[in-house]
Amino acid sequence: MAGDGREMLIEVDRPTEVDGGGQCGFRINGHGESSVPGVDGLAALYAALLRVGELLDQADAAAGHIRFVGPAERGFPVSAVEEAGIGADGIVAGRTFRFDDREHTVRIGRPFAHENGSIVLCPFLVDDREQAVASGWDGIGALLTALRMISAWLCLPEDWPLTCPPLQADKS
Repeated sequence: MAGDGREMLIEVDRPTEVDGGGQCGFRINGHGESSVPGVDGLAALYAALLRVGELLDQADAAAGHIRFVGPAERGFPVSAVEEAGIGADGIVAGRTFRFDDREHTVRIGRPFAHENGSIVLCPFLVDDREQAVASGWDGIGALLTALRMISAWLCLPEDWPLTCPPLQADKS
């Protein structure tokens, strides 16, 4: 949403597999089809989100341009975990990787609007833990919150989708 109350549509595609890694496209307000690469789908998705953030920051800094709201408010609605099923069809990106001599498997589901309509939820799985849910004002905010939660839980660097490469057998 723009700072002046107008809606801003940001679309981020599901990452696709390409030779040597992943690719993820995005659009802002239906314009400027862009695509960014990554070592796998998760890295490409993360890189696309970073690029969207850079473009929005540039727009905020330019005088006379639309200003955007800040990062999503974080919350973890417990009652939403049951309704946030993450089946194989709902996985947007995932990766098995090694960090500090431990192997981890992460799967991130498709963000969806909560029934009350005020927040968007993003289900995710980390190793053998129970499914968790991150939230944000929109799908991108919820997805970024999920990535930050994974980083915090596993004591990973904040940019772990770019710095913790997938194990050779996993390119999802």
